[in-house]
Parts: sequence; structure tokens; C-alpha cells
Amino acid sequence: MLSKKRFFLVYPYKENIMSFGRRFGLVAALENEELEVPAETEVVEAADSAESAMLEMGEAGAEVDAGTEAVEQTVSDADQLEVIADTMEASEEAGGMDETSAAIAQVAVEAIYARLGVTRRKPLPAMESFGSTSERLKATKVAVEGIREVAAKAWAAIVEFCKKIKDFFIKLWKFVTDATFRNVERAKKLAQKAGSLSGEAKEKEIEAGSFAKGLTVGGSFDAGKIAAALKEMGDNVGVDEFQLKALTDSSQDSVKMITDAATMESFKRTPSGDAVKTEQKAREGFAFHGFGNSKEMLGGVTVADEVPTEGSGKEGFEKWASRSVVVLVSKAASEFKAEKVAVADAAQQKAIADAVVSLGGKVKAADGSFKKATALLDSMIKMAGEAAKVAKEDKDAEARAKLVRKSITANINAVVKGVKEISTHAVKSSKAALDYVEKSQKQFGAAKAEEAKA
Repeated sequence: MLSKKRFFLVYPYKENIMSFGRRFGLVAALENEELEVPAETEVVEAADSAESAMLEMGEAGAEVDAGTEAVEQTVSDADQLEVIADTMEASEEAGGMDETSAAIAQVAVEAIYARLGVTRRKPLPAMESFGSTSERLKATKVAVEGIREVAAKAWAAIVEFCKKIKDFFIKLWKFVTDATFRNVERAKKLAQKAGSLSGEAKEKEIEAGSFAKGLTVGGSFDAGKIAAALKEMGDNVGVDEFQLKALTDSSQDSVKMITDAATMESFKRTPSGDAVKTEQKAREGFAFHGFGNSKEMLGGVTVADEVPTEGSGKEGFEKWASRSVVVLVSKAASEFKAEKVAVADAAQQKAIADAVVSLGGKVKAADGSFKKATALLDSMIKMAGEAAKVAKEDKDAEARAKLVRKSITANINAVVKGVKEISTHAVKSSKAALDYVEKSQKQFGAAKAEEAKA
């Protein structure tokens, strides 16, 4: 019997998962410090606090990425095993596989088993079994049965792993909201300081640093456009109601398709979200559409849903089962290489800081849609489990169940990756914008209050 644990050994990131409790404990300890500090130190301390929260968010995001990638790979592997088993089974009518065909199949299956972490089981009986006409059919049936057993266990593992991804997703959102809170606190202090600046900047330009590339709009750096871009980004955070309904309806219809072939034949779906203009090429028959309300954000980043250009019936459903969420970066943004950028004046500094505060409010407001997305994940994971239990005797239903499982897991990954990429990019952009404001403020002279005292 193949243990479920062996399917997870192939994913090394499990070894690197830090204790979330320990990290939350550290944050709580920092929050409980009550120190009286000068205003300038407060800004620096706020920056350090935001940096810590960003690191935590990055680690949680890496766990989500590793989880979704593991599911995608395992779905692909399970699908390939079933295709191989189907091909081998078809040879039974002709007396089973010959030795040459068996050797080719064994190489393919061994490679998949290695990725899945299956080490105790031989993929096929001894090769000499396929060289004998009297033993060939029996050996083929034994091989098919063994491969199908591993494929079934892989699907069971996928369903369990989707539950873990949901847990990672929930933890990620906690870190997103925490990092957002840190950014907002820092933004308020910087906005207050911007209102007290006087005089002209000592230098007209500052080093571009690591923040500049992430703040480009249309491939160029313009301090006057950053605030508006940050506010617009707030409309993309979370999952919009239309997207949630589409995913819910799609998953519910998918389960019906297992027992009702007519439901699958009547399938028809068109992409939601605006078409994305990009230099990057989608797969043949697919196109990039903005995930939910997503449009090009700061840094030339667009979170896109790579979906079929059209799809109806069983063939269309199969195409939609291969959807994926990707991050596109515009050519102009990726080629941005300025060494220096203009210093933001006091008005621009305040506008940017206020925009970060506004974006923080949008993230907080998105908590409701996040909870709905989490409930949807629960529902889809349950449906995926139901699809994995279809009766093996009904071959047509079993074939439809394979497509349904792929479709539901693709939808799960789409929700998790889409929300993760947009929300973490919003947090990173906010931090980059505040870094720019802080560096700009260092170019100005004494505050008005200090001048009045003199």
C-alpha cells in the first residue's frame, strides 16, 4: 500500500515552512512596545516594522506559490498516468503490450513516479513477461491496475493538498493585512512630515535605487502619476462578485457533468475581464484577460487569467480545465534602467502617502470578498473530493470526472494565485512608494515649526 506521505516527500518546501505562531508572537511583542520617540525616529521605526511585515508576507507568498505549483505538477502527472493506463488498456484487445511498448511505457511511468515520490513500487512487471504471448495480457492488466492505483492516490493527495493551500492562503492574507497596516502607519507619519517641509530640495534628483522600477507608469517614472496609480490599484484587491459567482457556478455545474453527459455537452463559457495588451504570447487557442478587475498596475505588472478564446461542449470544458493565472510585466517596464529619478515635491509626497492610506482602506474593505473566496475554496475542495470518488464501472462518467477534477483544481489555483499576486503587489508597491517619499524628504531643509522657533 502506498502511503499518502510519499506523495508529499517530493515537495521540499515543506522542510522550510516556519512556525506561523512564532512569527505572530514576534509581531505581537513588537506591537506591545510603548516607547516615546522623536518624530524622525518614528518614521524610521515604522519603516523597519513594515520591512519585517513584508518579509513575513513574502515567506507566506512563497508557500502559496510552492503549493499551487505542486498541485499543478501533480495534476499533470496524474493525468499522464491515466493516459498511459488508457493506452495500455487499449492494447489488451490485441493480446497486451509487447516488450518494446512495455519498455517505452516503463521509462515514462518511472519518471512520473520519481516526481511523485513513489519509490517502493515497480511501475510494470518484469520485461520478460511482455515477451511471452501467454503472459503478455496478464502482465498488461497488472500494469494497468497498478498505474491506476497510483493515479487514484495522486488525486486523493491533490485534494488533501488543496486543503493545505487554503490554509496557506488564509495565513498569507493575515500577513497582507498586517503589512498593509504597517504601511498605512508609516504613510500617515510621512504625510504629516510632508506638510511641514519648507524650502527647495537640495538636489533635484536622487538615486533610483530598488524602488524606482516598481513605480513606473507606462514604462516611465513620473512622481505626479504614482498616487493615482496606487488608488486605482485598490480597485483590484480581493475578488470581485462577478468572478466569485462565475467560479461558483462553474464548479457546481462541473459536478453535475460527472453523472449527466448532457450538462458537459451544453457547456459554454466566455472570458471575463478585459483583454490584456501584452508583448507576451499566450498558448495557442488561449488569450490573456485581466484577473477580475485587474489592469496594468505600477511597475507594468498585470495579473492575467490565461483562458481559452472560445469554448463550448466537452472540448471547450477541457480547454477551460487548463486555465492558469500568470503575472505579465510590460516590455517598457522591464527595460526601465534610469539611474536617477526626480525628487518628489511636498505636494507629491503627501499625495503619495495619502494614496497609500487610501489603498490600505481598500485592502481592509476587501476582507469580506476574501472570506467569500475562502468559503468558495472550501466548496470547490469538497467538489474535487466528490469527483475523485466516481464509480470506476462507469467508464464514461469516469472520463468526465477526470476533466472535472482538473477544472476544479484549476479554479482553486486561479483564485489563490490571482488574489495572492494582486494583494502582495499592492503591498510591495505601497512600500516602494513610501521609500521614495522618505528619500525625497531627506532632500529638504528644516521644518517650518523649527524655523518659527528660531
